[in-house]
Amino acid sequence: MKRKLYRLLVFAVAGLWISPRVPAQESGLVQLTSGPTQDGFPSWSPDGRQLVFSRYGRDVVPESTGLWVISLDGAESRQLTPYIGEHPDWSPDGRYIVFDGDFGNTIQVT
Repeated sequence: MKRKLYRLLVFAVAGLWISPRVPAQESGLVQLTSGPTQDGFPSWSPDGRQLVFSRYGRDVVPESTGLWVISLDGAESRQLTPYIGEHPDWSPDGRYIVFDGDFGNTIQVT
């Protein structure tokens, strides 16, 4: 058992070291946001045209903290809430967004 685990670990490390490094643009990745904030927990809208995500910038850009929606057609992102919300998810009809509010103490809907 230990020998199999050791072999698996060796192959995994070797694979990471040998694998080619592909720049983000060449791999098809697109960066939608940037800045001195922590962005995360993205969720697609039901129609696939928007993403909702959580932004946390308490120490750097306090006014940017909250839930944001970004349109994939190139329009500016817009702020939905002025307070932190995590794990946002759209309702099936796309009318509401539910999220973990108050750092896990409440469930909220906007």
